[in-house]
Amino acid sequence: MSSDDVPDIGLPVGRIVGIVFLLLVVSASALGAVYTVDQGERGVVTRNGAVVGSVDEGLHFKVPLIDAVHRYDVRSKAYTMSSKSGEGSGTSGERVSRDDSIDALSSEGMELKIDATVRYHIVPGDVTQLYTNVAIDEAGIVEKIVRPTSRAAIRDCASNYKGLAVYSSERDSFQSCVNEKISEEFEQNGVALEAVQIRSINLPESVIEAINEKQAAEKRVEKKEAEIQIAEKEKEKAEIEAEAEARRIQIKGRALRQNPQVLQLRYIEALKTGNTVYVPTDGGNFMLTREIASGGNQTVVDGTANGTATGTTNGTGTGTTNSTTG
Repeated sequence: MSSDDVPDIGLPVGRIVGIVFLLLVVSASALGAVYTVDQGERGVVTRNGAVVGSVDEGLHFKVPLIDAVHRYDVRSKAYTMSSKSGEGSGTSGERVSRDDSIDALSSEGMELKIDATVRYHIVPGDVTQLYTNVAIDEAGIVEKIVRPTSRAAIRDCASNYKGLAVYSSERDSFQSCVNEKISEEFEQNGVALEAVQIRSINLPESVIEAINEKQAAEKRVEKKEAEIQIAEKEKEKAEIEAEAEARRIQIKGRALRQNPQVLQLRYIEALKTGNTVYVPTDGGNFMLTREIASGGNQTVVDGTANGTATGTTNGTGTGTTNSTTG
């Protein structure tokens, strides 16, 4: 057949090349030669079971039937160990319904139950090391590195502190100890620690009851001390008021002695009203007289500032008064 007998399909060379490439890609995909690594992942490529390298995100090619790709999620993750059902994490990321808190002993032997969350991520550049030395998938990394390392570090650090100190005053120090131990162990195995969150530290019931009783006793003491302070303040107030009253009486008495005309005026006014009267004496003192009954003879009770005086009056309103002055 001559060249003149070849049919002309009317397609440009560029389009033909494109079609051929597309057919090759489809064929390669069908045979498993093309694969992708998603964003946030890294892949480890093995050939006949031996590691030949790692790949980043994007489109890649491999030898069908010979090469295999193992993907690791290198984004941040959280692994929780909790006493509450449904809060704990399984090795594959599922929630667990059992008590998965960490049982630990303090330095004095107090039993503690600790809930914690460990935030971490796989180091992208260490995925081949993880595949070779630790596990071929993420569940294996959690089971062999994250979980046992975290629980051991928490138990180890708890043994260096008293139970009540871990619960209250030295909680930050305890958490720093846990961070340091986990971070060191993770780093040796291609895992980076982001943070450890101590969610809760549960003390034995007997210790909690003792703490509550102690707090109640302290509240009672505080209340009693407050009552004593109030009583003392009231006593001080009464003493101050009494001293002030005595001072007023002293000043008033001095003023009356220095101004006898005031006594005379009050005496005259009292005679008019029948109330208590102040009776001046020859010695400059005064005598207090009160009318006890009206009509007939009246009994009069008298007294002076520096002595005593008694007297009676008859029904006509006249009488005599005897006084003794000091």
